[in-house]
Amino acid sequence: MPQTRLPDTFLRLDASSYHRPQFFQDEKNLAQSLGMKYQLIHFSKMDSLKKQEELQHLTNTAQSFCLVTNTHTPIVKLPKDLLEKTHILLHPNSGYDNFPMDWVQKQKFPIVLGNEIRSQAVAHYTINELLQHENRIPSQKSWDKSRNWDRTLLDEKEILLIGMGTIGHLIQQVLTPLTSRLSLFDPFKGHGKFSDFSSLLKKADIILFACSLNESSRHLLSEENIDLLKEDILIINGARGPLINESSLIDFLADHPKAYAVLDVFEEEPFQNQFEKLNNIKTTSHIAGVSKNLDQRILNFEEKYLELLLEDRELPKDLLLQNRIISHATNTNKEKRILL
Repeated sequence: MPQTRLPDTFLRLDASSYHRPQFFQDEKNLAQSLGMKYQLIHFSKMDSLKKQEELQHLTNTAQSFCLVTNTHTPIVKLPKDLLEKTHILLHPNSGYDNFPMDWVQKQKFPIVLGNEIRSQAVAHYTINELLQHENRIPSQKSWDKSRNWDRTLLDEKEILLIGMGTIGHLIQQVLTPLTSRLSLFDPFKGHGKFSDFSSLLKKADIILFACSLNESSRHLLSEENIDLLKEDILIINGARGPLINESSLIDFLADHPKAYAVLDVFEEEPFQNQFEKLNNIKTTSHIAGVSKNLDQRILNFEEKYLELLLEDRELPKDLLLQNRIISHATNTNKEKRILL
């Protein structure tokens, strides 16, 4: 297997609050085991001249970089001379809404998305919330002679799954044996058309969001179409907050007490007290993709793709952000694109 040289510096630009303290030492050990120097900065919080000077010094002294970002990294603010020395950018997240299309198209290095890291966790969150809401199992400490259970099975509900990327496929695989009434919506993967979206909303009993956020999918559930929903709709969003017009959803839930929403993501995070008057909503703190072994999954992802680069092997095309942006930019049928 031919060998190429890795960048000499592994530069993590931002850190997330869920990382355990040991993670950064483990990441440093990984970088050093591959012959790279390790640097951790908090680029999204670089508001002082001293910090900016430190980054400039690092850029001047390093020969080349592997950049590691997250959803907090202000991509467009990355210095040009840093980008010119970048050989690969690893983004251990599924969402890429902080990567503007025109910025991506200008870069000469591969940008690898971490869909594989959290897809199982987000799918698990979605399925778990769905089953808990639809079929909460009663606790019976003594024998119930009636043996009644007033529940509706999933096969008696119309389920709309929005997005057929990695997470959507996992959810589909779980639900398909349980229901024959699962509708898939992702026009650019052969599942429905945008002209059909209103009719899908009208007939849905349950809506599951599994798509990424971009200009096409922002406010997919909007002020204009939210009143098409049934009065007892169940909405689960563990994907991205701005897929839903939040203020319109709040108004809808207030007017329809039989409706219910489960939100893990929000238009502005952290969320404040905008939901406190609602009894028909469950909120969690953007944890759908978090699991006990998340740090190790991230390390495995980083090691996997750095070794591919070291061995001069082709990176998976479906994980390269450039390929997704290009497919969006070259689309000619004028319909909106949900990139997953």
